[in-house]
This record gives sequence, C-alpha cells and structure tokens, in this order.
Amino acid sequence: ILVTVITKATPLVDRYLASEFHPGSISHLNYAFKIVTVIAALVSIGLSTVIFPRMAQDVAQSNLTALRSTLSHGLRLMWILTAPIISIGFSLALPIVILLFKRGAFNDADVQVVTGLLRIYVFGVFGMALGNVTSKGFYVLKDTRTLALVGIFEAVSYVVYTVLMTKYLGLQGIAIGCVIYCTVAVVWQVVVLNFKTGGHSGRVVVVSYLKTAFAALLAGIVSYFISLSSLDNIPKIALGSFLGMVSYMIVLKIVRSEELNLIWELVCNVFNPKAENSVQTK
Repeated sequence: ILVTVITKATPLVDRYLASEFHPGSISHLNYAFKIVTVIAALVSIGLSTVIFPRMAQDVAQSNLTALRSTLSHGLRLMWILTAPIISIGFSLALPIVILLFKRGAFNDADVQVVTGLLRIYVFGVFGMALGNVTSKGFYVLKDTRTLALVGIFEAVSYVVYTVLMTKYLGLQGIAIGCVIYCTVAVVWQVVVLNFKTGGHSGRVVVVSYLKTAFAALLAGIVSYFISLSSLDNIPKIALGSFLGMVSYMIVLKIVRSEELNLIWELVCNVFNPKAENSVQTK
C-alpha cells in the first residue's frame, strides 16, 4: 500500500511543477495526458487480460520456458499494436487536438501547447501498454517485492530528473519525464523477467521490434503528409489513419513480420473455427 501511494503520487508532482507556469498549464498537461492514457488502456487491457491466465498456467506447471515464450509473444504483439498508434498519433496530433478540444475558451494558443505536449506524451504509450504485460509477469511469479522496491527508486528518481528537466525545458520537461519513467520501467522489467525465466538472448525480440518500428515510422510519414492537406479535421484524421495503417501492414508484410502472420491467423480463426487447433499449436 505504501509503495502504491508513492508510485501513484507522480501526477501530483506534475501538477505542482505545472502550477509554476502560465495559467492553464495544468489543464494543458491533463488534456494531452488523458488522450494518451485512454489510448494505452484501450490497446493494452484486452491483450494483457487474455494472456494473464496463460502465464499463470505456465507458472502453475513450473514451465518457465513456456512462460518466457508467452511473455515474448505478448510483448511483440503489444508492440505491433502500439507502434503505429505512436507514429500516426504523433503525425495527426494537431487535427486530433483541434477536433477534441477547440471550442469555447480553448483557442489557437491552447491548441499549439496541447499538441506539443501530446507529441511527447504519445511516446509514453510504449511503456504504458507493454507495462501491462510485464507487470503481470511479476505477479504470476509472485515477485511483487521487486516491483515494490524498484518502484520506490523509480518514483524518487522521477521527481529528481523531472524537476531538473522542467527547470531547463519548461512544461515539456514534465511530459518528457513521464515518457522516461514509463519507458525505463518496461525496459528493466523485460530484462529481469528474461533473467528469471532462464532467457539468455533477446535477439528475436529485438529484431521483431526493429522491423515493427521501421514499418511504423513509414506509416507516420504517410500520415504526416496527409495532415498537411487542406482537408477538414475529421477526413484528415480518418484518411491519415487509414493510409498510415495500410502502409504499416504492407511494410510488415515486406519485412516478413512473424507477429503479422500470427495476428492474421487469429483473425482467420474468428471466422473459421476449424483452424483453432492449428493456431493453438503454433
């Protein structure tokens, strides 16, 4: 309980630091952060919930090799879902903010500030989404002590480097601090879980992540050029997202992404139940 209180107090630090800037700064942070947290929850909660019973079963059977495989597949699938959201969200941040918030007292100056913050916060989706998988890995291993001890160190460190970055970078330093906090947490959790489950090499995962990141980067470029068009915000967001995702899928196919093939098999299984045994075997 004490650790949870400490680690969940980081938003209070953000608000305290933001209160030192111009009026509306706290609201600007909240608007951008709220978009990102909603996206991360929608993307991650389904997959993390589905694989949790499988991870628990692997541990109950004392099969750490299977647990490592389940974690690896879960993280790779989560990344293939979140990578295009990060790149496309970055590119379409401006029309998204205008569509969601620009009305009443929310003027052009507010749009620019929130857009800048959103383009930083969106990179935090990586840590927020994948963290829902890695944290469950510690829970099934009954190793909540590691999460607690490192969590305290992370929270204290977060206060230190976020205060320093805010001093030199202003309001954006708070957003950068949040991204660092989420990303570093996932990285060390993956390393520790790999060690605890007997893994000695992460080459397969690294190669998979690089392929996905490359495809997402190209998708973001396509969406960015759409965002520069003279279309209204809704068509701009719809067309930019659609063409970005099409580009993303094409590039993944070209680089022979294993995760794309697995997702395709799972989708086919929904419409063709006879293929279930084949998918489960793989």
